[in-house]
Amino acid sequence: MGIFDIFKRNKENKQEEPIREQPAKAEAESSANEVRRFTLLVEDTFQLKDAGVVVAGTVRGTIQKDDAIYILHPGSTVTLATVNGLETKIGDEMKQLTTATDISVGVLISDVKDKSEIQKYSLLTNIRPQPSIDVTTSVENPYVLGMSCEYGRFQKEAEYLNLLIYEIVRAHYLVPVFLDKEPESDGSGKAVFTENTTMSFPSLPHPEHDGEHVFPVFTDWNELNKWTGLFNEERPAKTMIFRFPDCSAFATKEHSGMVINPYSESPIFLPAAMIENIRNSSGYQDEFVKEKKPQVEKVNVEKNTRIMLGVPKEVNEVRLIREALAGYGKQNPDVDAIYLLLKVDEDNNRAYFCVTDSAKELPGEVYAEMYQEAKPFAQEVRLFEFAGRKDIKELSNSLTEEALIYKKQ
Repeated sequence: MGIFDIFKRNKENKQEEPIREQPAKAEAESSANEVRRFTLLVEDTFQLKDAGVVVAGTVRGTIQKDDAIYILHPGSTVTLATVNGLETKIGDEMKQLTTATDISVGVLISDVKDKSEIQKYSLLTNIRPQPSIDVTTSVENPYVLGMSCEYGRFQKEAEYLNLLIYEIVRAHYLVPVFLDKEPESDGSGKAVFTENTTMSFPSLPHPEHDGEHVFPVFTDWNELNKWTGLFNEERPAKTMIFRFPDCSAFATKEHSGMVINPYSESPIFLPAAMIENIRNSSGYQDEFVKEKKPQVEKVNVEKNTRIMLGVPKEVNEVRLIREALAGYGKQNPDVDAIYLLLKVDEDNNRAYFCVTDSAKELPGEVYAEMYQEAKPFAQEVRLFEFAGRKDIKELSNSLTEEALIYKKQ
């Protein structure tokens, strides 16, 4: 029996199951996103001569012609595109559509010129991905959500399962929490808890073993809101944001596993033994356990080095990077402003040149975090360089309003 099946089997009875509470600690909350949403896991691609590519898959939700979409590629890379056409097969004929809901469709994407640019199990969605936690924005995990919708169809394919686990362990989740005292806001979207605050998490009965419980987590507010009766006037909606390492600790220490989106049509159940196997794997140890070398290295530029600086052209890649870096600026109170330039050296090597303005010198960790925010969107230019405004006074003329992407209010 698969990690999908044992929770789906008991779906009709889950909303009447009792809630068990366990003491714990919390950090933040978010709010719901109610806009039209869709995901489509890529099953195949077809090359069209001089017209782009057609992507085939089953849309979950409603997709429309002319939608702006994110293409989430295996390996955490993201690109932007536009839906230029839709078609579906009715009988023996293909029918052109302007809107498609919960059916198999072909999606024409003229922005992509070669079908090799979109691999199998990439994801099309209008849900903005979140490379890292942003407490000022509703939690979203479109890749995990989209892949889970197709688990029943692809669970026997190793490539699909490996990618699903890859995305699950790199995601962050919404977790409901009960508090005996209301937290205070620090003004940045983060909650500050007073001394002796008691917090507890709801649990769900194990789908197969009586007396055992599992730790429920959610990819987004839409999924959490399917748990009817969870919150009420006496227990108002409060949530925390957990990364997988945090979830796995609760799921194995005080529970017999974890379940992602337990009230969806496609819940994902991870038994404790499977979680332990994931945590003991070499890939997981290398990424989440072993100490890493800094990803940002300090470099001294030689005097009289010739470079060209300019504002990068507003293409999709640059737009996503600007949004990601601006989002980071909003989260970090030490950052007063961020500028984005394109740097070209004498050998025609290109790099994004990010300049920060701050009242104090920022540590390298800040630039490493900024890099992590922008990295998934970098395609044509993959190198990033960072500098504080105070360190490049001779280049201050380049820091124009056009280059400014964030300024503290």
